Amino acid sequence: MILVVGGAGYIGSHLVKELVEKEQVIVLITYRLAIAI
Repeated sequence: MILVVGGAGYIGSHLVKELVEKEQVIVLITYRLAIAI
């Protein structure tokens, strides 16, 4: 039971980390576009 919860938490945190990294890339791109315009 503990392993299942731990695994779900690990996967969840990994997904959150990926989303945050993607968000940072999107922010960088929009920031660059704003400077270009």
